[in-house]
Amino acid sequence: MMLLARFGGGGGGDRRVQALAHATARLINAFSNAAETLRKRQNGSSQYMRIEHVHVGDGGQAVIGNVQRAKPSDE
Repeated sequence: MMLLARFGGGGGGDRRVQALAHATARLINAFSNAAETLRKRQNGSSQYMRIEHVHVGDGGQAVIGNVQRAKPSDE
């Protein structure tokens, strides 16, 4: 944010200002990615899958319901 304040967010044709703006955008993007990764690690990145249509062929088997993977036991 200090980098953004340094050039006042203005455009202009100055190469130094453009390079600074590009570097700032990359830093903000890197911070955003790191924050998202940290959130996923702390909360667990559980996924929700909703299946609406199931086609089972002749002789096939299907399970219908809330299926969860068993947690491994600590030994």
